[in-house]
Amino acid sequence: LVSHRFVPPKTIDGMGKLAPKGCTMIAAGDLFTLCLTSDGKVLSCGSGDCKSGDGQNQSNIGLVNGLTGVPIRFISAGESHSVAISYSGNAYSWGLNTHG
Repeated sequence: LVSHRFVPPKTIDGMGKLAPKGCTMIAAGDLFTLCLTSDGKVLSCGSGDCKSGDGQNQSNIGLVNGLTGVPIRFISAGESHSVAISYSGNAYSWGLNTHG
């Protein structure tokens, strides 16, 4: 028997420092969440490879490795991968990479 417990909404610790002007888009994977800031940075929090591409679990929100200095326009997340589209039209993908 699986027991689910409801956790009420709360603010994400560290969000104010990393995104003082807020987020414009959110994308959620299986065990992680991405946030696109108003200045084109991608933040992530949660668990696993899709968060930062380094395979480490992190409970605090932080910048996604590999996108530093690349202004991002759009983000999307699957079960175990993430995709970002830059303002210049380049696509970036990271995650488990078990299926191509």
